[in-house]
Amino acid sequence: MIPAPLSPRSARAGVRPAACRLPLLHEPNPGARARAAARELLAAAGLSTSPDAALRDTADSAVLTVSELVTNAGRHGGGAVELRMGWDGRALTIEVDDRGDTLPGVVPESRRGACGGYGLSLVDHLAEDWGAVRRPFGKTVHACLVRAADTALDTATDTASDPASDPVPEPAAADPAQTL
Repeated sequence: MIPAPLSPRSARAGVRPAACRLPLLHEPNPGARARAAARELLAAAGLSTSPDAALRDTADSAVLTVSELVTNAGRHGGGAVELRMGWDGRALTIEVDDRGDTLPGVVPESRRGACGGYGLSLVDHLAEDWGAVRRPFGKTVHACLVRAADTALDTATDTASDPASDPVPEPAAADPAQTL
């Protein structure tokens, strides 16, 4: 993974690009090991220790997302094989490989219950984007968490100094009389 350039706000907040790769196939407790690795990466990147509350919230959401993805890999995917995470200063990418070939989906609220069904709904809420891809060995489920509070601030900071980032005006509405 090649880190993206840090935004001015990221540099001021003390965040640093970071990445990790953790084999989980023979771990006796892959969820605990994955959460510990996530916390280590988030601390190394400066997210969990940042004075910026939005960064600390992103770190908390990331640990929860890692836990859900690894738990789902064990429960529904034949076991977690590997966890990969990368922070580029703006977004945290989380990938979990497992041995299952069934792609996951959010369980409808009416089918959730005491035995589960909440995990991917939670990931769907916390992540900017998530999905799954079949691989020859099984599948990879991925999620991307973006620091939403930073996006608005970066836009305000960056547009003041970069005319190329000025918003593009919306196209004029089409005249219904001229629409074919």
